[in-house]
Order: sequence, then structure tokens, then C-alpha cells
Amino acid sequence: MVKGGRRMRKWVSLIAILTISGIPLQAEGIQQPVNEITAEVSQNKEVITYLSRQLFNTILEEQQLSYLMTQTENQEISLKEAAYALCQMLNEAGIYLPESEGISDPYIGKLVLLGIWQESELNGESLMTSEVWERTYERVLYYQESQQAFTRVDTKKEKTMMAYRQKTATSASYEEIEIGKLTLSNQVLAYGAYTYPLYIFANTSYIDLNTLEALGFTFEKQPQGDVLSFTQGKERANEPVKEKSIAVSLSKEKIYYSTLKTYALKSEHGLFIPLRILEMEFNLKYDTAIIGLEVATKKASYLSYQEGLLHNSSGQPIEVVTTSYYWDGEKIIQEMKRQHLEVGQSIENPSACYVLRGAYYLNTLVNLVETQGESYQDEKLYGQQMESILKAYEKARLAEIKKREEKKQEDNKQSEKITNQEVFPPAPVYATLKVDAKGLKKGEQVEIYREDNGGYTVITQEGKKVTIPRSKLIIPYDQKVTAAPASKVQIETYINTQNIASDTEYLVWTDLYRQTTYILKGSKNEWLLVKRMICSTGKNLTPTPRGFFTLKNKVPSFGQEKGYSCKNAYGFIGSTYLYHSILYDKTGSYIISGKKELGQKASHGCIRLLPEDSLWLYTNMPKGTKVWIN
Repeated sequence: MVKGGRRMRKWVSLIAILTISGIPLQAEGIQQPVNEITAEVSQNKEVITYLSRQLFNTILEEQQLSYLMTQTENQEISLKEAAYALCQMLNEAGIYLPESEGISDPYIGKLVLLGIWQESELNGESLMTSEVWERTYERVLYYQESQQAFTRVDTKKEKTMMAYRQKTATSASYEEIEIGKLTLSNQVLAYGAYTYPLYIFANTSYIDLNTLEALGFTFEKQPQGDVLSFTQGKERANEPVKEKSIAVSLSKEKIYYSTLKTYALKSEHGLFIPLRILEMEFNLKYDTAIIGLEVATKKASYLSYQEGLLHNSSGQPIEVVTTSYYWDGEKIIQEMKRQHLEVGQSIENPSACYVLRGAYYLNTLVNLVETQGESYQDEKLYGQQMESILKAYEKARLAEIKKREEKKQEDNKQSEKITNQEVFPPAPVYATLKVDAKGLKKGEQVEIYREDNGGYTVITQEGKKVTIPRSKLIIPYDQKVTAAPASKVQIETYINTQNIASDTEYLVWTDLYRQTTYILKGSKNEWLLVKRMICSTGKNLTPTPRGFFTLKNKVPSFGQEKGYSCKNAYGFIGSTYLYHSILYDKTGSYIISGKKELGQKASHGCIRLLPEDSLWLYTNMPKGTKVWIN
């Protein structure tokens, strides 16, 4: 590989020099025009030449990395794609540098760590330029010959990286949350004289472990997990799972069959594994209603699984291309890797760079096995791809996170509601019956809703409104209001947990407990406090009704015929209960009553305000505004 690399280095150097200088590539039998090798882009009045895909694929083929070659209309090579290929040439795994490095791609990070790339060289580019490729490729080839040829990262950075590598990483895992339901398949599995039920999930057939035992499989506990093995001629009938639909989660249990790990779905009936895993030792013959199972002639045994390692059991050196899958707690990470195994040599699957990151190793798919005499490419040979399962898991995980967040928010709201109800307790007036009346018993307590023609409309404990004569009720004396003022945050937090909407952009809330009226602006559960006003509501003998009402009728003043004047009156229950100013003389010239009583119960049921506050409410509040008195 090194020898071929030297030839390639000279060839690439020549192409790069000729291309950058603009000389047509016609020497040495190369007839391609320049535009087939590179793409020219004008940037800041300078011509920047980018590495072309044609040249890149040629290099990959020369370096025995043809499995990385792609045919695409996009002729330019990204830095990430180039970095991945270079790491494959060096047989180096990527590594995630600390966030302070400012590099998110693990393969770019590895090249920086090795000193092959300098961060300053990248210069904010996302595409590989011919100039950077020329320098980088030279360094890679020399690095292959001698790892001492280049200056590594400085001592401080090396110490930082060593500390980073040595961190104890806790593997990311996944929760066993329901990801969907297995459904009973229309197909059955036939083996020998017996048939066995199958289940479907995400267009994949699954078989449960109890059925596998009936087929002749056994389970052996080993350090890496449960290992399945098959013994021919031990099949028997099995009592099938009868449910047509079974809820499943992605199991954390590790199960291996033949050489590699397989994932499993967990249910209340046990574990299910993909049927296709059996293709390692069986031929599956698919028909409309039956999938036939027959023991296959052993395929070339290139690899075996021994003590948690992939082992070359072919008797000759082999090249293996694998794709390993990791789960970092949020998304799937795929790592493709080419590895050389001498006879009897083993390699461990999980890559250290992802374990350092805290990723959880899931599975390995063997894409390609090459020997001196043949190349075997069959993605069903070893392992499985599990994107569909993890996509289902990710969807379920996000739904579960949303559900938990909503529950948390609801719990917080309930907690806030309980807390805020202590800050803003309802302030009803309760009376006690002196005698039996209207189906109510002597001594029973009722809430006084409003005065009503010498009696009272009261609310029973069942929520019914009935009228009781005043003489039959014991009404307590007014108590002095001593509650401390509420903060803006407390007011807004509480009102926005009450789900109160208004037909206008305003909401008027009178807090009986504090004898304060709040003006809020906004919309349902998004109210903001704009004004607070001290007030006086009805005394216990003449209480202000509690509940939801609407601002309706305006009158500039009233009461002159009774010898006083109340200004800026805005009714919320007809013309009986209103917001208005404290009392003036009947000409409206001077205040005669009510100012000293503000902040205490003092009225006959209306809500009194300072003159300037009553004028503000009268002027600014539109009709139809919701009123809440509590």
C-alpha cells in the first residue's frame, strides 16, 4: 500500500501542479480537459480550484478504498468526505475533540490531532481545494511511511487530549419505552413437520425466543451476552403467542447469533428477534403464506465470534469492511471501517472514539470480505441494519419526552395553582342558617351571593342558588383587610393559570382578599399587568357578587337624587353593580365619603375607586371586557 502510495503521490502532485498553473493535462497520455479534473470558482476575484470527484474516485481506487466511491452529479468533495477517506487510508478512527477545539467532525478532528491538518488551513471552507488536498495527501503518504515525520500537536494540546481520552465515559443507552406494536403476520414459518407464527414490525418479520427454542435453538450465557446456537433435529411443536397485537420496546439485552450481535424487541411475552438473522445458517424460502426454513450449506466461514471479538477463522489473511452502529442517546452514528486481519487475528468491534463520546454500541454489519482469491459482498451475511427500529425508537422517545414535559408543566401549573391559591385565596362571605329554610338545615353554612329585596341569594354547598330571608341568617361582621400586596410576578403567574379569556384585549380582576383591582392586557394565559387600583367592595351585609361578568353600561354619574354623586360609573351587572368613584356631593364638586375606607370593605355592593382610577377605567376599558371578581 505504501509503495502504491508513493506512485500516487507523484501522480497527484503532477496533476495538482499542472491544474493549479492552468496547463492543459495532455502529458503522460492524460487527455482529460482541465474541467473534468477540477471545478473553478471565482471568489473575491481569485480563482480557487477544488478537488474533483473524478480524481478523488481514482485515488480511492488506487488506495483500495473503492467501497467509498460514489457516483453523483455533485463533482466537489466536502472536507468531511475527504477527511473520512484519509482516515480510512490511515486506518484511523475518528475522535470528537473537546468543544473548545471548534471542530464537530470526528475525522477532521483526528487529522488535526495527528498534525496532518492545521485548523488555520481549513480557513472556513466546506469544500476540499486542490491546494489543501495536495499538501494533505503528501502528509498522509509520509505519515504512512513514518509516524515520526510530522510535528504532532503542541504539548499543551496533547496533554488536553490525553486527559480527554482518559475520561471515564458512561455508555449512552436507550429507555425501554414502547416504540409500537408487533402484529400477527399472515405468513407462518415452516420447518420440518411444524409451523410457527411470525410477527411484523416496520415491514420486518420477527420470531419470539420461545419459538426458537422449539426449533432447536439453545441459549448460552457468555460475558458479552446471550449467544444463540442451533442443533438440528430437535424441533418440536410450540404453544404460540395468541395475541394479534403486542406492544414492544427496544430491549437492552445483548443477544448474539453466529458471529455478531442482533437487536431484540421486548414484550410481556418475552423477546422477539428479526427472522432474517437466521439467514446466517438457514435458507429462507418466501411464499405467499409460508416462509420455508431449511438448513443451508455452510457459507465460507471467514469470520467467527470469539469472546466478544471478530475473529479471522478463514485460514488466510482477509480484508474486512464493516459498518458499526452506535447510539449516542439522541441519534444513530455509523462508522464504516476497512480492517486487515491476519490468520487467527481478532479485532474488537466497538470503536474507542465513540465510547469516549459516551455512545452505546449497537451492532456491526459486515459489508465486504476479501481474500486473495475472492471477494464476498452480502449485507445479509453478518449483522443487520436497524435504522427503521431506531427511527421508531427516536419517534417514540421524542413523544415520550413531550409527554413527560407536558406532565411536568401540568404538575408545575398545579403546584403553582396550589401555591398561588394561598397567595390569592377566594374571599366569599359565608352565613349560617338560624333555622331550617328552603331545604337547608339549621347551622348549615351558605355563601352569600348578593342582597336581594330584603333577603339574600345564597349558594348552597351543592352549588344551587336559593333566596333566604335576612332574618334566618347569621352574617359575620366585616374583618379588617390586612393582606400584603401581591407582586407583579405573582399576579401574572396566577392569572395565567386560570384559563380566562376576554372578548377584548383587556381583563379586569378584582381581588376581594386584598381589596385591589388589577387591569391586565393580552390574551388567555398570556396576560400582563398594566395597572393596579386600590378599591372598596361590598360589606358582608351587602356583598359584591363573585364570579365572571362583562363591562356593559356606562353612565357619567348617578345618585344625585339621593344627595350624593358617584362619577365614571361602569356597570358589570346591569345598572345595579358598577365600578365608580368614591362619593362626591350631589353637584360633584367635592368628596364627601369613601377615600379613607379604600382598601377595606365599605360599599353597598359596587366597587369604589379613586377618582383618577375610576376615570382611567371609564375612559380606557372597552365594552365587552371580561370582569373576574374573586
